[in-house]
Amino acid sequence: MKWTFPSNNGGQEHGFYDPGVETFKGNFDRYLARESIQNALDACATAPVRVEFSLIDVDKNDVPGSSDLLLRLNECENYWKEDAKAKGFFAKAQSLLGENKTPLLKISDYSTTGVTGGDTERTGNWYNLVRCSGSSFKAAGDGGSFGIGKNAPFAASALRTVFYSTFNQKKEHIFQGVARLVTHESPAGDGIAQPTGYCGMPNGASVRVFTEIPELLRRTAQGTDILIYGYLGGQNWQNDIVYSVLENFWPAISLGDLVVKVADVEINKATLPILVKQYSDAGELGASFYFNAFASPKSRSFTGQLGHFGEVKLWLLVSDSTFPNKVAMARKPGMVVFTRAFRSILRFSGFFQCSKDEGNKRLRDMEPPAHDYWDPDRPEKGANRKAEKELYDWIRSCIRELAPPLESKIIAIPDLYRYLPDDGDAEDTMPFGEPSAEPGAPVQESFKELPVTEPLKPRPIVPKKAVNVPQGDEEDIGGPDKNGEQNGEKGGKKPGQGPEGKNEHPEERLVAATFRSYLLDGTTNTYLVAVKPKEDCLKTELRVRAVGDDSRAEAITIAEAMLFPGNSPLSIGQPNIIKGIALTAGKPFSLKLRVSDKLRYALEVAAYAV
Repeated sequence: MKWTFPSNNGGQEHGFYDPGVETFKGNFDRYLARESIQNALDACATAPVRVEFSLIDVDKNDVPGSSDLLLRLNECENYWKEDAKAKGFFAKAQSLLGENKTPLLKISDYSTTGVTGGDTERTGNWYNLVRCSGSSFKAAGDGGSFGIGKNAPFAASALRTVFYSTFNQKKEHIFQGVARLVTHESPAGDGIAQPTGYCGMPNGASVRVFTEIPELLRRTAQGTDILIYGYLGGQNWQNDIVYSVLENFWPAISLGDLVVKVADVEINKATLPILVKQYSDAGELGASFYFNAFASPKSRSFTGQLGHFGEVKLWLLVSDSTFPNKVAMARKPGMVVFTRAFRSILRFSGFFQCSKDEGNKRLRDMEPPAHDYWDPDRPEKGANRKAEKELYDWIRSCIRELAPPLESKIIAIPDLYRYLPDDGDAEDTMPFGEPSAEPGAPVQESFKELPVTEPLKPRPIVPKKAVNVPQGDEEDIGGPDKNGEQNGEKGGKKPGQGPEGKNEHPEERLVAATFRSYLLDGTTNTYLVAVKPKEDCLKTELRVRAVGDDSRAEAITIAEAMLFPGNSPLSIGQPNIIKGIALTAGKPFSLKLRVSDKLRYALEVAAYAV
């Protein structure tokens, strides 16, 4: 067998940066496992599908066309010698292929249909897998849709070379090698050659006679082998692939649709909990949160009927502070597409799956080629905005059900209107406490001005209790009963009172001001709070709370507070209180807050005179 690289015939030339290959570079082991296993699940004949990964060192004499490929690599280096990266890549590739042994990763699937179709049969799977780029004829319930995932194995090859060997349900044996190189000069002097070459019969035809397929590369059981020549995985290849399988395919494995073996490690329904715990304890696996949400008997399950998706399911588990407040999102193939954060004061993790064909097709259409999120602007701008809103609104409604409703009574507070902003002001119609649409959104110009440093003229403060409650409601809020003792536990006290029931801050009152909060940096959990006072107050405390999608609020821990810009540090009293702020009516300013909690919240801020 020899390699055939068709003549370019004056066509467009292609350099080293192949878009299909570049899409999957970097964390290629993650993409390699995702794409190869997803394709195997799409070709399921009987469940469970089995996928095996094995690494072997092969003698170049046992791999067809190795000598011819070495010549092609040399021509590629010479043709693109001005491109330092291309020259370095092809020099290393020649060095690797010049050695006696070359690493080859073999990915084999079982209980699958194998790949059918001829070299020119455009609706056949063989043509779309091996002979064509950017084409896919998969059904609505399948995982792939763009025909781009087949580039992932090339990103994992130091030679950009992959072999395919299949024995399909029609009892056909088919073999082909594919190299994705660059435009280059033909070694035979036939002119400029195209970047993609085929190893097989004359004119690049696939091999369809069993005895002509090299023994090392023959497929004897029904299914398909993908053989990555010059695998780049390194010494930790097994651990990296096991990690990727656990992170991405635990739903399919847990449901009994998939078994994966990586060298001597088998991941099946029985071993999955053990391996998830093992990798989680090592601090390497985030999937443990979502797997536990699905598998724990303490989880709550929800089933919904959504207009755009049909039947959908959600599992939620409430636990301790280590839980990420995220939901793993999956569709029919049982692969986690991405995880999405939802705000909640309760700590939880969750798993969402849409397994019905109607919803699965819509979600597949919303995925980009890398299959790593759902874009409401796919397949065209704005096409699925309403569908996305319906989906996330339903998930939020389920999250709210995790917490019992707050029991409260309406309490009349005389003269409260004096301390609240006028809702009729046009400039204050934006909801406060909500982060901007984009992290790091600029502060409005009117909020960039800092308070001047000259002394403020103090305004007389009228002493007033924080809450003035009619006597008839005291029992309901823990006030003193007729005998003068506190309701509930003896010795309890109202907020703001000392151990003997005396008000520690009799002069405390709410100061009229408006606030807006923005998330500046999600990595450090830094927020910008814009403050616009409506009255003077020489000494003020700002009290900050977090508000979740479940409508609950609680105090947060402020690690650092400073004026912005300028970064002048501010004093922090109790964990959620910023002390010593002077307010001047009509003088807006901004604060930068770094919060200890790594979750994202809307912030609720109130100012009190002390």
